[in-house]
Amino acid sequence: MAICLLERKDYKEAKRYILEALDLMQKDFKQNKVLDKPRLILALSMLYLNLSEVSYLLNNYKEAIDYADVGLTYTNSDTPEVMVGVLKSDRAMAEMCLVIQNHQEVDGEKYIKEISNTYEEAKKVNNLYFANVMAMTAAELYLKINDSIKAFEWAEKSFIISKRKRY
Repeated sequence: MAICLLERKDYKEAKRYILEALDLMQKDFKQNKVLDKPRLILALSMLYLNLSEVSYLLNNYKEAIDYADVGLTYTNSDTPEVMVGVLKSDRAMAEMCLVIQNHQEVDGEKYIKEISNTYEEAKKVNNLYFANVMAMTAAELYLKINDSIKAFEWAEKSFIISKRKRY
């Protein structure tokens, strides 16, 4: 349900459903009736990723950072590197936007480097979905710091991925 609401840009309701799912998963954490422990831990990290993203979309950057940080606590050596990278990228994206929101000097390259690293990792493992998401995220962030040339370069990367394969 939350994914449908995200597609409709109803972020507040989507967040409500994600929090409801989180509550159910936390209740199952010790019992493991629905998911075994390794899958539950991965699911929790993904749920916190979703919470981070929806908080970002609601322009609540501090909360987005906090959710990404919690999501990272559920990662371990078995967590796919792309998943770890996406959480770190969400954190970097929200942190950069928080700096901009607070009218502070921003070093965009510092934050976009994390997104670029995740983009490369996603390409390496042929995860075109996340490679595309990272390319569009980098383009969006470059626009926020008024670098339309680099924004266009990243948008072009996304276009090439989209042409290459439908995911």
